[in-house]
Amino acid sequence: MKKVIVLAIILCVGWLINPTAKGATPLTDFTFHSSYHNIRLVNEAYKHKTFTDSMMIYLDENNPIDSKIALINALGWINGQKKNGILFLTYLKKKYAVNDSAALVKELSADELLCLAYLSAMANYNYVSNAVDLAKLAVKKNKKSFAFQFIYQLLKAQEISWIGTMNCKIYKNYKTLRENPKIKKDMKFEAMDEIYAFYELYVNDCK
Repeated sequence: MKKVIVLAIILCVGWLINPTAKGATPLTDFTFHSSYHNIRLVNEAYKHKTFTDSMMIYLDENNPIDSKIALINALGWINGQKKNGILFLTYLKKKYAVNDSAALVKELSADELLCLAYLSAMANYNYVSNAVDLAKLAVKKNKKSFAFQFIYQLLKAQEISWIGTMNCKIYKNYKTLRENPKIKKDMKFEAMDEIYAFYELYVNDCK
């Protein structure tokens, strides 16, 4: 609980310094990867901000989905990360021997769709509509996963956050997800605490 309170204070201070940050860029302001630094590639992604071949293979292999999205979160959105979505798309096209992006989407697994959606959104956080569509397809293949639903909600939050009056909707969407008993909590508790603290900062917009 102390960690949640401290994180909330840090985020609040940051948004007081930069008032345009709140609600404007949920993708760029929010991190949860610190809970996964015991995974070598997540730690490397955080330190070097370079999307390597080993990382692409890790995203494609049968690894836990929470560690995959933590790796993407650790890469962040700065230092030329705009190419990461294209790099992973190219990797997947080669894997499936498909050149057409629309045809490729039909071949992708739930994990591949979600990772591609998250990478694409981080690459261009000003325009995430296509990424939201990909995440929605991913969720349809894994409806009960908190990790899947969380990323989908995060991308949706980014899409509507430019409209200040939508902040309450962002909070309510997450609250509904958090309280859904049918959802499998497939992320580390520490990471979920950070997520909870982040969305609680929107609660005042519902008053």
